[in-house]
Amino acid sequence: MSEGSTTTILLAGGGTGGHLYPGISVAQALAREMPGARPLFLCTKREIDRTILVPTGFEFLEQSIVPPKRSIGGLLNFFTSWRETKDLVKRVLRERRPAAVLGLGGYAAGVAVKVASQRGIPTTILNPDVIPGKANLYLARYVSVICAQFEQTRKQLSNSQQAKLRITGCPIREDIRTLPPRTEAAARLALKPDLLTLVVTGASQGAASVNEAIRVFQISVSPSLPMYSLAEQKVVASEGSRTVVL
Repeated sequence: MSEGSTTTILLAGGGTGGHLYPGISVAQALAREMPGARPLFLCTKREIDRTILVPTGFEFLEQSIVPPKRSIGGLLNFFTSWRETKDLVKRVLRERRPAAVLGLGGYAAGVAVKVASQRGIPTTILNPDVIPGKANLYLARYVSVICAQFEQTRKQLSNSQQAKLRITGCPIREDIRTLPPRTEAAARLALKPDLLTLVVTGASQGAASVNEAIRVFQISVSPSLPMYSLAEQKVVASEGSRTVVL
């Protein structure tokens, strides 16, 4: 990379924090190790994507892609959104000429990874889970490298796909690697720093069943566990019947 030049790296995926946050970790590492690299996220139109990506300062484009649903209407919507997203991806590849494409998992990674691979652009997918999801299993045939967190993922892949596997671990964001002192963290959350604290999370999309289970747990056993402090949940985004909480 020549001095003063920029190289676009596409990071495709979204819809949940589980897909976006590892991608943000990679983007941060690129910015640190390759000053000329310019990460560009291809995400979904879900509110959670904007909520997560805007504070990072990284550039992102929203794709029309929607998840496939097992109904005639759902499948028609999926294939229509796939075509629309494909047009967007082709334009981005033509205008930005990315050096590589990283798929972050899930349906939102599919179009960019597949089209880029077919055009000879280096592609890889990030697979933090032991068992790859349907999207990653589909894309494994197209990519050059499969980055996984666990060696056990090898058993889930074909022989040809196993040759692509690299055990890299799961990327960790800088704000997790450099944690504040306990007293400062407790103050931010209005917690008592001298008490043990139990953190329960339903991930970026929230989980009503988890929330309800913890409420029952608290009512039934909290008198015998006075050392625990329960933090109030903060609503950061809502989508239909789902509530995103931290």
